[in-house]
Amino acid sequence: MQNIAQEPKVILKKYKKLLLQLDNDRSDRFSKVKKIYKFIDNHNDEIFKKDTICTKGCSYCCYMNVDVTEVEASYIAEYTKRPLNENINNSVHADISKYSGVPCPFLDIHNGSCTIYDFRPSVCRMYHVFESTDKCKEGEGQKEVNITSSSLIEPLFIDYLAHRLSNNEILKREHNGLRDIREWFK
Repeated sequence: MQNIAQEPKVILKKYKKLLLQLDNDRSDRFSKVKKIYKFIDNHNDEIFKKDTICTKGCSYCCYMNVDVTEVEASYIAEYTKRPLNENINNSVHADISKYSGVPCPFLDIHNGSCTIYDFRPSVCRMYHVFESTDKCKEGEGQKEVNITSSSLIEPLFIDYLAHRLSNNEILKREHNGLRDIREWFK
C-alpha cells in the first residue's frame, strides 16, 4: 500500500473536483450516483486492489450492517425492479445489531456472491480487508481499513448522497439519510 501516505491530500483534492463537477452537472441523480461509484472504484483500483484480500465468494461483510442512502436504494430498486419498503418513513431506525448475522437481501447465499455487484452501494465499495478473513468472521474486518482514504472519504460521499441527491426529506432530517439495506428491501 505504498500510495496511502500521500492519500489524504490527494484524495480530498480529487473529491473536491468531483463535487464541483457534480454540482455543475445537469444530469439526473442516478447519473451522479454512477459518477460517484466510478470515482470510488477507480480510487480502489489505484490504491487497494493489489493489497486487499477480498475475493468473490467471501461474503462475511454481507452479514454486517449495510447503511444505504435513499438515492442508492432507489438506484438499486430501479436496476432490480424490486420495490422499496413503502413504510420506511414510519419505521423506527433499527438498532444495527438487529442485522448482525442476517444476510444482505442481495447476497446469493449459495455461492457467496453479490447479485447487484455493479450497483452495490458506496459502503460496500469502500469496505476493504488487508489481513485475514478471520477478522471478518469476528466482525472486525473494517478495522483493517481505518488507515486508508476510504475511511476519510466515506463520510463525505455518504453526506453528498444522503443530503444532496435524496428525494426523501424525512430521512434527510431524522436518520442522517441512512437506513440498513434490509430496511429498504423487505
